[in-house]
Amino acid sequence: MRRPRLALTLSIGMGLVLAACASPSGSHRESAGGQPSVPAAQSELPAASQAASQPAGSGGEAPALANGPWTGGHGQTTISGALSYATDAPITIDVSLTQDGETILAYNTDQAFVSIFIRSIGQTPFVASVTTNDWDAESRTCQLSYARADDHEIDGSFSCTVDRLTWMNADPQPTGTITLEGSFSATR
Repeated sequence: MRRPRLALTLSIGMGLVLAACASPSGSHRESAGGQPSVPAAQSELPAASQAASQPAGSGGEAPALANGPWTGGHGQTTISGALSYATDAPITIDVSLTQDGETILAYNTDQAFVSIFIRSIGQTPFVASVTTNDWDAESRTCQLSYARADDHEIDGSFSCTVDRLTWMNADPQPTGTITLEGSFSATR
């Protein structure tokens, strides 16, 4: 009786490890068209503590959303402090989707690629990232608030301290605290 349970437990554990390794986060590369491309997989940094205010009944966890594409919505981000930048864009529908407990919402412009990751299982529950031709800023330590988060609509806002900044060129590299704030919405 123990062998089947052990085999099942090991199979489930390996599946979770493989799913965690395959999930997108953070690392970005320039595409041939001069616009930032979709994020590539990157090894996970240690999970940081996250304070979040969630809708009633969510228990402080990321919302569990049904699989499928997000076809409408809008995102705004502002970066301030040692670096200054702002974006305002509609959702990019060809890459915004929920799949197996992980949601990626993309808000691309000609100058920047903005991505929001919401994970209901494993890993860091919320990640915000902005990539330009010159730098990539990411935060896993955000104050987060959802006005609505269900299978039909997501409406939220966040305020983060950037905990990873990567420069694509050598000059100029700011020093000091960088804040990433924004709002995002998505509809089916």
